[in-house]
Amino acid sequence: LSPAPAPVIMPLPVRAPVAPPTPSPARETAALVTQDPVSRRTMAYTWRYLRRPVKDGPCDRLDLTATVERAARQGYYDRPVLTRRGTDHGHLVLLVDQGGSMVPFHRLTRDLVQTAVAAGLGQVDLGYFQNVPPPLVYADPHRTRPLELARLLADCTPRSSVLLVSDAGAARGGRVQQRFQDTARVLVELKRLTGALAWLNPVPAERWPGTTAQLIALLVPMFPMTADGFGNAVDTLRGLGGRAGR
Repeated sequence: LSPAPAPVIMPLPVRAPVAPPTPSPARETAALVTQDPVSRRTMAYTWRYLRRPVKDGPCDRLDLTATVERAARQGYYDRPVLTRRGTDHGHLVLLVDQGGSMVPFHRLTRDLVQTAVAAGLGQVDLGYFQNVPPPLVYADPHRTRPLELARLLADCTPRSSVLLVSDAGAARGGRVQQRFQDTARVLVELKRLTGALAWLNPVPAERWPGTTAQLIALLVPMFPMTADGFGNAVDTLRGLGGRAGR
């Protein structure tokens, strides 16, 4: 018998790898965020303009300068000069849109709330909601502790300041008539309590036209969340009249 032929070893055909499908370009979240966001430092500094210090506390603060001047004038020291302790009567209500289209702006709203609480104002009340402030808001950003809006606003007086923070529908675009009507009802109630009312929108002003935000801006001074916009919003809360939509 003739020997069997040796097997011929040949390389297997290699299939060229198929390139994965190119994903469709996602909508840039950064395009929604204002190009000049307000910094924490600017927030902390600007909130102080809402303080309303009044010297109506007990008269137990040493006025060192006046005490020294009194002793120098008399030629001897007999008693200290005391002044009344000052208390701050500033009252700020922050209504913050949380979740949904506001997710890309949570860092900004968190900084806004934290700096407001630490600003030394007499009273800061917080309420969180989604899209439109309903009769029931929440006392925490995770929206786990419900709080009646009427109760949150119970301490409001004509000297209180109310700031709403929301994209007002500008992040997703389009006009939603129901959202506008519901928001308008809330704004009417707020205006009955105080005239110091403003709206801070984290979406750049050039994205407002054609959206619900454009309609809401006709009812309340609305400002973009930039350094200038935030300063103008606080000026509005102080009754100085900022330039809306700048």
